[in-house]
Amino acid sequence: MPIEVDRLRRSKAWLIAKRSPEIGFYMINLWMSSWHELPASSLEDDDIVLADAAMCEPRRWAKVRDVVLRGWIKCSDGRLYHSVVAEKATEAWSRKQAQRQRTEAARQARDSRRAQNVTMSVTENATEDVTESKGQGQGQGQGQLEKKKSSPVGEPKEIRPARLPRNFSMPAEWAADGQDARQRHELPPIDVALEAEKFCNFWWSKSRDGAKQDWYKTWINWCLNAKSTGNGVANGAGHKPTPVEKLYEGAYRAAHAFAARKQAEEGDARKRADIEDDGPLLDG
Repeated sequence: MPIEVDRLRRSKAWLIAKRSPEIGFYMINLWMSSWHELPASSLEDDDIVLADAAMCEPRRWAKVRDVVLRGWIKCSDGRLYHSVVAEKATEAWSRKQAQRQRTEAARQARDSRRAQNVTMSVTENATEDVTESKGQGQGQGQGQLEKKKSSPVGEPKEIRPARLPRNFSMPAEWAADGQDARQRHELPPIDVALEAEKFCNFWWSKSRDGAKQDWYKTWINWCLNAKSTGNGVANGAGHKPTPVEKLYEGAYRAAHAFAARKQAEEGDARKRADIEDDGPLLDG
């Protein structure tokens, strides 16, 4: 959860925490707890749940509840939302969507380059066939037909297996594609830097079967088979982490619920003001 230190230090909540550090401790615990809830930035409006999330004694919670819940608003779904936490969650979700778009654009560009390379290879094969057939003269028509049957023009050249270069460095696009491949198969995230180091050490140390035709595909398979140990994901038995997408989608819904509530309140205030200005409404 991102924290704007400057903004926090200028807030009234920080002033309260300065005078009573105990209250500040409870406030921060609630903010952090709501960040991981679904929807994000929300908490269940129950004193037992709130006291536990704030790490406060139940008997003490009854006395400090109103001060600790400063800035929290109860919305139409019955849950409490904090406007600043909802704002940060919405921004995080937008950054996640933008990163996804950049990754998809990079993947499309890479696929386009590969298709272009295949097209160039096919064109070179066709040019070689035409040049050789012209050098044989006009009386070799039957030979040309047999050559075309045995070597189709549309078939690309075979790529020879090669070992992983000693100066190989994992491209950023490959790292992003490895994580995306795990997301598509609903696998928990991995520590890409650690897996890249293990990947290189493994294939550099191979004495046999160390040559591959497509090192990119080999890396993607490596990521799909890797055990999840990075990005704060535990590898314990029976542990199923909450997907990040659900967290940010919840934050997006929470922010919209908060905005809808504020808009409704402002609309009611305008209606009351109009009635006071125009006087009572009469039937007919």
